[in-house]
Amino acid sequence: GIAVFEPFVLRNVLASDDPALQGYHASGPNGADLIIVLDSDTPWIEATNAPDQETIVVHIGPDPHFARMPVRGFRTDLAISSDPVEAILALHKQASAPLAAPQRYAALAQSAIERRKNSRIKAKAGDTNPMTAEWISQCVSDIMDDDAVAFSELGLLPAYMNLKGPNRLFNNVHAGGLGWAMPAALGAQLMRPGKLTIACMGDGSYMFANPVACHQIAEALHLPILTIIKNNAMWNAVRRSVVNGYPDGAAATSNTVPLTSLEPLPDFAAIARASRAHAERI
Repeated sequence: GIAVFEPFVLRNVLASDDPALQGYHASGPNGADLIIVLDSDTPWIEATNAPDQETIVVHIGPDPHFARMPVRGFRTDLAISSDPVEAILALHKQASAPLAAPQRYAALAQSAIERRKNSRIKAKAGDTNPMTAEWISQCVSDIMDDDAVAFSELGLLPAYMNLKGPNRLFNNVHAGGLGWAMPAALGAQLMRPGKLTIACMGDGSYMFANPVACHQIAEALHLPILTIIKNNAMWNAVRRSVVNGYPDGAAATSNTVPLTSLEPLPDFAAIARASRAHAERI
C-alpha cells in the first residue's frame, strides 16, 4: 500500500500501469506521513512542492546528502547510507506482513487507473496544429513495442506514455548538457541491433548534438534510429527557467525572451537527408 512517485525521471523504474505508481510530478508527496527518497538529488522543488512540516523525510542512497553538490538543501529527518535496492529489500522484509493494507492498495490501483485515463484524454486534446508535447509523447509511446527504448532530452513526458517496464525511457543526466539524447540513442542501438531506439529532443538540443556527425555515424555503422525533433524555434529550457525564476520580470512579459530564439531555423530534414536518411516535416 505504498504510493510511488518518480519525479524528474532519469530512467523509469516502474511500468506505467504498475498500481503503486502515482505519477511523475514532484507535488505528489504532499499529505504523506512518511517520504522515503531513494538516491534522488532533486526529489521536489523546495519553493513550490516542499513536504508538509509533519511529514518525516528519509533519504537513502550511497551518499544521501549528495555531499559533492555545492548547493542542496532538502529537509532530511534521517539519512541512511545504503544501496537503495538493498535498503528496499530490508524494509520489505521487516514491513510486508504487519503493514499489509489491501484496501489501501486497491485505492492506489484505482487512482493509478484514473490518472492514466485522464492523461490519455489530455494528450488526445493536443492533436492540434501545432501539436502538444503530451500528444507527441502518447504517439511515441503507442509505437513502442516490448523491446523499444526512448531517449528524451526535453522531449517526452512520461505521464502521457505507456512504458511497459523499467528502463524504457531515459532522460539526460544532470552531469551532462544539451546534445545528449541522439548520441546516447546511437550507443544504445549499437548494443541492441534490430530493436527500436527512439531519440526525441527539442530543436536546440538537436543542434547541440552535432547532428551532421550523428547522422553520418548512423549511416556508416548501420544504426537506424527514429529521431524526433520538437521544433518550437527556441531554447525553451532557458525561457522556462527565466520565467519560473522571475515570473514578474521584463523577460516574462516580452514576446520573445532574450537570447532564446533560434530563428531563422535551419532545414532539419535536409540535415538528415544529407546522410541518406528518410526525413519528414510534420
